[in-house]
Amino acid sequence: MIDKILIFDISGKLLYKKINIDNNKMTILNLTSREQTLLMKIVLKNGQTVTRKIIY
Repeated sequence: MIDKILIFDISGKLLYKKINIDNNKMTILNLTSREQTLLMKIVLKNGQTVTRKIIY
């Protein structure tokens, strides 16, 4: 289960934050696209953290 999602640009600026998700899936609809590299930090309910680099 996902607890929170944080999305940063490559300079470290926080672009998106959603907490208390309490679900296995999530769709982000209001993120503006600028063809850039983003870092997505996903924190699970069990405390495990997953970080992914995406091009959006």
